[in-house]
Amino acid sequence: MPGFEWNSDTPKPDPAADATLFPVSYTLDVHAWENDTEGALLENIPAKKWWVYTGLPGGAKFKLENAWQLKDNAVGGKLFKGTDYHFFCSPPGAALETSWLSSQVKEADAQKVNTGDPQGKKLAVKLKLKCVKLPLGRDAKINLPACTLARVYVPSKRGGVLRIVHADSKAQLSLFHPDLKTPYKGFKERDEKCKPTGSAEELKADKQLTVFLKQGEYKWFYVLASKPGKVYAEYYEEAFPREKDDTPFFPYHFYYWPVNQKEPFETKNAVLYRYAKAFGKDADEVVWWEIGGAEAIKDGKAKGHAEVLKKAAVSYYEDKDLGHYRPKQPGWAGHCHNAAPAAMMFKEPDKAGKSHNSVKFSQSELEFIQTEFAGNYIQVGGPNSWSMPKLNLSYWIHYKVKSGTTWTDNVVKNPKGGPLDLTYYFKPADTDPGSKLADLLHTRFKYSEPDYVQMDPAMCQKEADRIFKLFGDKKGFNDHVKKWWIKVGVDFLDGAMKLVGVHGEPALGNIRANQASEDYSPIWNNCLMYVRANFTQRQGSSDEKELTMVNDFYFNIDNAKMIGKPTCNVSKGEIVPKDFWGRRQKLDMKYKDSGDADKGDANNKFTSFSFFMGSPFPGELYMTSYLLAPRLPVATSRNPQDDFGGGNPYIDRVPLDKKIIELRDKYA
Repeated sequence: MPGFEWNSDTPKPDPAADATLFPVSYTLDVHAWENDTEGALLENIPAKKWWVYTGLPGGAKFKLENAWQLKDNAVGGKLFKGTDYHFFCSPPGAALETSWLSSQVKEADAQKVNTGDPQGKKLAVKLKLKCVKLPLGRDAKINLPACTLARVYVPSKRGGVLRIVHADSKAQLSLFHPDLKTPYKGFKERDEKCKPTGSAEELKADKQLTVFLKQGEYKWFYVLASKPGKVYAEYYEEAFPREKDDTPFFPYHFYYWPVNQKEPFETKNAVLYRYAKAFGKDADEVVWWEIGGAEAIKDGKAKGHAEVLKKAAVSYYEDKDLGHYRPKQPGWAGHCHNAAPAAMMFKEPDKAGKSHNSVKFSQSELEFIQTEFAGNYIQVGGPNSWSMPKLNLSYWIHYKVKSGTTWTDNVVKNPKGGPLDLTYYFKPADTDPGSKLADLLHTRFKYSEPDYVQMDPAMCQKEADRIFKLFGDKKGFNDHVKKWWIKVGVDFLDGAMKLVGVHGEPALGNIRANQASEDYSPIWNNCLMYVRANFTQRQGSSDEKELTMVNDFYFNIDNAKMIGKPTCNVSKGEIVPKDFWGRRQKLDMKYKDSGDADKGDANNKFTSFSFFMGSPFPGELYMTSYLLAPRLPVATSRNPQDDFGGGNPYIDRVPLDKKIIELRDKYA
């Protein structure tokens, strides 16, 4: 509201002092008014000038010191009743109305002041306003009385978006900060780069006030509303990828090209034939490699295409780990490990497609070429990447190996990559992970080991019992895992915020399902393109530093039907996710006075990791275990000729050099 200023003696906030009266200055505009124009309202009052002071809305009670005063020598005037001293008050910016007398100013400290003509002067009065706490969260609405300050606490120093919303569309909101003597000056809008626009200004708005806080702007903020009513506050932090010029960009939707199906595998082959024609390659060799690597090329040259298809149908090449056609693989297995980096680093192909040497490629076909290029020239895992912290749990696996007709007992410590591979199969929401341990020790390796290896379930249970004793008992083990998940949860949020927010990079993350199948749960490599961390007051807590954080992670979608559809838009400086696969993390977190998370607080919890917005998988999910930053493309192909993880080696740098496919400016 116009006219308010903080006094230099504004006390420091006291979390327990909601009823404290905070001294605030308010400037009253003085206007002259001839009473004979309103004679009907001022019966028996001598003609003279009366001074009308614009005051607070609603005639609310406040303490006046050194204000201009009017003495009532008349009796029976419609405006003057009950006290010797009265004040004309009018709402800021409204027309003066003598009927809007502040009849509530019985607390006025009516002191004699100097006489004279006060016309055009600014008169300062000191108001002592009650202050109430406004918790964070849309569901934490409070009824805010008129002329009452609401104080809201921003716990994190990372910088984010603070929004105050009033139920009355005509209510005016102003924001203050205790370190300042004037209304808070910040930014109300952002441009299409999501940067604050224009110069900083006093922040005030009708009904809804949105403030973009910079890093280091946190702790207490104060809100004053011009009208009483229901008010709530929300605060969130966000992160999104940015180009060199800070323009936001978002990875496109892609297709993961499953490797176990004849279709779309045959579609891929058709594209490769046309690619070979457009770029002067041997079409048969390009397709044969896709089916079975260098050995398929050899077979094709010796016995023809039919021989290659015959061997592929019985998984001959797959069993030798050759080529890209893998009929034995599960349906979720495909080329997302290359398609996702391509979606991060390449510009989305035009919907109209492109032609080269009179060969036309559609948008989805160009994305396929970019996918194969990424497999050959692009790596992920740059220095800003994040990976799940280890539980540091040593364990032994007991198994038997068959030699001829004899089974021999064997024991190995931390096999197949060690502790991380085991804890990878707990969920953050597991309340009793110890009950799963023996089964994990048994099944973790069953799928990947050859037929001549047998896991021993009874010995796995004994090993689980031995591990429990390291922590006292199974409950001690569960408590250990719980603390580990808290570390993982906070670390995951920090890693995403730094990678996507501070460094402006999208990230390749393994988004996982709600159940495992033998050794592995399904994995989809998708692009993290937007993060939004929402802060709310923890239910049942009066400590404004104890928060429940609902953190949403937005990934693009690996579905052919989504190609060409927007992932996120920018509207008036706001990120608006459109179509996405979402992961929602729920943390109970305590913050320190320093604005950092108190990772060691005993009441912290990592309670949930689940889908949101149209999830194909209900319930709790396995945790994303890595967020990998892009690396700049290498000059020469990194792909061994028969590497399934790489791209088709016949797709080289020529499409890039000819601008048939184009890298984003950030990665060019």
